[in-house]
Amino acid sequence: MDIPDQKPPTKSGSNSDKTASPKKPAETQPEPSPARQNDPPPAQESQQNLTEAEQNYIHKQFYDDYGYDENPYFVAATPLKRRHVLTIIFSAVILISLSAYYILATFEHFSAPGPISIVGEKSNLGVFNPNVIENPHDGWIWMIYSAIHQEKGERDPRIHIHLARSHLGGRVWRFSSPAFLGRNATLYDSTGETSEIEGMWRYETPTVIYTPEDKGREWKIFAYRYFWSGNIEDARKYSAIVYRYSNDINIHQWSNEEWLLSARSGQPPPPYDRLVHTYLNPLSPDLADMLYYAQPSALHSRSINATFMALTAFKAENKPDRIILIGSTNHGRNWGYLGTVFQSSDAATYGRDFTRVSGASLFEDGEDIYIIVSFGDEEIHQQGAYVFKFDNIAEASLVKDRRGQPELIQKIDPMLRKRELGPHGAGQSAYIPAMTHSGVLMSHMTTDSTSPFEIHALHKQIQQKKRRFWQRK
Repeated sequence: MDIPDQKPPTKSGSNSDKTASPKKPAETQPEPSPARQNDPPPAQESQQNLTEAEQNYIHKQFYDDYGYDENPYFVAATPLKRRHVLTIIFSAVILISLSAYYILATFEHFSAPGPISIVGEKSNLGVFNPNVIENPHDGWIWMIYSAIHQEKGERDPRIHIHLARSHLGGRVWRFSSPAFLGRNATLYDSTGETSEIEGMWRYETPTVIYTPEDKGREWKIFAYRYFWSGNIEDARKYSAIVYRYSNDINIHQWSNEEWLLSARSGQPPPPYDRLVHTYLNPLSPDLADMLYYAQPSALHSRSINATFMALTAFKAENKPDRIILIGSTNHGRNWGYLGTVFQSSDAATYGRDFTRVSGASLFEDGEDIYIIVSFGDEEIHQQGAYVFKFDNIAEASLVKDRRGQPELIQKIDPMLRKRELGPHGAGQSAYIPAMTHSGVLMSHMTTDSTSPFEIHALHKQIQQKKRRFWQRK
C-alpha cells in the first residue's frame, strides 16, 4: 500500500504563509503528521537544521539548566562554566602550596646551616662541646654542652655544663637546667690548711648516656673537670673525669659529683686524689707514660649491652697523643682498657699537614657503632670532623680499607673558613640519627670577640659509605 508523501512543514515567514487566508490562533497549529518508522526524532531533526554555533548555544543553555548529569553534549561540545574553572585553579594552587610547604619543612635542613640558638641560654661568650642523646620514653632529644660566661670585672670566664632539649629533630633548642657549675675556688696543700692557689673549677666536654638496666642510676653525665689559675700545668695536675647520675633526666635532680677517672696516683695531688675511683695508667702498659686524660665521650650500646668511653690521652700539656677506648659491663662502676683507636701519628694519613687527633665522639646507628674524630695541626687544632665505623669495638678496631688503613666513612668540613677560626678550630661534633633537622652539630671556636664559641647545625646526615661491587667481601 502506498503511503502518500508528506511535505515538511514550511518555515515561518515563507511566501505560502503570506497568501494563506488569516485564521484564528488555535486553527493555525498544523496537525502533527504521523512519523515514519525510520524518521529521526523531531529533536534530532531540528538540530540538523541548525548551524554549529546555534547547536553549541543550545547545548550550553541545556547544561546551565540541567547540569552535567543530564547533558549528553557536555563532554563533546559544552565548555566548563567559569565558576568551575576558578574552583579547579584555586584547588590546584592550594595543593601545590601545601606540597611545597611540606617539602621545604622536610628538607629545610639541607639549605640553612649555621649557629644554633638555645632559647633561655644566658651565657654571654657562647656554647661549645655538644653531645646528644634521645630519650626513648618520649622522643625528646637532649643536648649537653659547655657554656662560657664572664661577669664584668672577672679576669677569666667560667665554664659550666648545661642541658637543653628539642622535640623537633634539633630544629629548636630550649635551655633546661645546669648540670655542673663552674665556680671560684682555692686549692689547699695535703694538710688541708695552707692556701696555695686562687682560681676556679671549670667543666668541659660533657657527655650523657642512658643505662635502663641500672635502676635508680639510669641517666649519667660525664665531664672533664680541671682547675684554672692561668697556668696550664695546674690545669693538668688538678684534673679528673667526673660524673653525676639520676633516675630521670626530666626532673633536674642529680647525685653529688663523683671523681671517676684520673691518670695515676697523685693526680690530682693530695688530698684530692682520695676522691678518684679508678686510675687509668695501670690498666695497660700502653698507657704507662700518659700525663692526663680529657674530652670524654660515652656511649651505652643497646645492641651489645655495654658502656664505652673514648678519651683523648696526653703525654704533654695541650699535646694529644692518641684516642683510647675503655669499656664497662657493669654500667660504669668498673672500667677496662680496650685499645688505642687513633694516634696523632696517624693524622697525616688524612691531611698532609695534620699532626694531632682529638675530640672523639661515639654514636650508634642500629647495630653499627661509629666514632667521629678531628684532625689538625699546631696552628689550628681541629679542622673538620672525620667519621669511622668500628669493626669490633670490643677490640677498639675500625673497618679498614684496601690499604689496611681505617676507612673514612665521611668527612665533614666546618662552616667557617680557616681565617675565621681561632687556634682551637672547629671539629668536635655530636650526632645521632634522630636529629633529622639539625644533622651534625659541630663546635666552632671563632675569632669573633663578642661570641667566640658557637655550635653550628650543619644539616648533614651521616650515611654509610657505599662500596663498589669489587670492594664487597
